Amino acid sequence: MPNWCTNVVSIDCTNESILKSIAKAFNKGTLLTSLLNDSEETDPKLKTLWRFKNWGTCLDIKPAFENDAEVYRFKAKVDSWSLDLNFDSAWTPPLQLYSLLSKTEGVTVKGYFYETVKGYCGRFIDGEDTFYPIEKLDSKWTSENVPPDIDNALGITERLVAWEDYEFELKEDEIVISDSLFKSARS
Repeated sequence: MPNWCTNVVSIDCTNESILKSIAKAFNKGTLLTSLLNDSEETDPKLKTLWRFKNWGTCLDIKPAFENDAEVYRFKAKVDSWSLDLNFDSAWTPPLQLYSLLSKTEGVTVKGYFYETVKGYCGRFIDGEDTFYPIEKLDSKWTSENVPPDIDNALGITERLVAWEDYEFELKEDEIVISDSLFKSARS
């Protein structure tokens, strides 16, 4: 089972039909196979390697939550259209997709990504990707070391604060349970 990489991407385009076709493929869970094709390889290991090389990830992408199909922001802008997508990808972000789209005339791509297990985050803007290691899964560390635009787009520090609060609650519950067990054992 893969580690999931959270992705938030905004695609601006002067051609509404391009964005509608992207949204349609995204909702079907076939965005990568629709835009970047797929391997003809029948051996699963070789197919996975091909996908990593050509997609940047090994599974096609779909909305982050099953209920999110159709829940993307598609809005008109002055002289262009914009499509905002949130999704998870297997292990790594689909940088080849971002790159292909950013090379399309009239299209700009701004993507942010975050992977907790391998400990990295980053961005893709104007055809350039930048990775940042996350050395500590700690809200104080991330608020001081993760670039603010990445942290704000993905809510990394906010997620870690929630996790730390949850862990604290669990620890408090363990103490209560331990105390009650200790008291009942002495009675």
